Amino acid sequence: IFIGVNFSGGFVRSVPSATPSVEPTLTYKEEVGEVYNPPTQTETESPQIIDMDPDDDGLDTDYEKSIGTDPNNDDTDRDGLKDGYEIELGTDPLEKDSDNDGLDDWEEVNQYWTDPNNIDTDADGLEDGKEVNIGTDPRDTDSDNDGLSDKYEFYNSGTDPTLYDTDSDGLSDGVEIRTYKTDPQDYDTDSDGLSDGTEIDKRCDPLKTDTDNDGVNDNYDVICYK
Repeated sequence: IFIGVNFSGGFVRSVPSATPSVEPTLTYKEEVGEVYNPPTQTETESPQIIDMDPDDDGLDTDYEKSIGTDPNNDDTDRDGLKDGYEIELGTDPLEKDSDNDGLDDWEEVNQYWTDPNNIDTDADGLEDGKEVNIGTDPRDTDSDNDGLSDKYEFYNSGTDPTLYDTDSDGLSDGVEIRTYKTDPQDYDTDSDGLSDGTEIDKRCDPLKTDTDNDGVNDNYDVICYK
């Protein structure tokens, strides 16, 4: 607004200054009705995380590939033991039965407590799997404690490796074979009517029907004298 003084004593009337109007300039997006969002600060991208053990078996992918196991299967040979645990045990994660004894690695570790890397844990001459099948203890060389090894009973004497006294005559299988030379599968070796164990108690010879040669069968003698 311009204000001046009239030198003749009056004031000059104020007149609004003419200011040209300016129309705002619209962008193309505003003209067509689009919402305009000003650019924001670019967000920082999170780093990509790579799982080195996708099957969670304790072995990383590269190692599994190097030994031939499946990096996406925690139990490649499906024996019940994780691949990583098998590496710790020394068993083969590609074989269910690492020592080829007839028992899966899981059975040996969790059921029979035998050595999954030893075909014959008790070193008695019978494989662990065979011992389980015939009922003997794969961790004990003489399962029935009769003085004969399980192998000897199974392959040689014909006695039952799970029975202390196979013929139930009162003498252990070991004593019959090693001491008295009687038949551990025959209750009465000399067929005199007395069990081998009874003959020993009566001081008779379990290999003779008439121990004292008195003409009387041992069965009728109160006591025999050799």
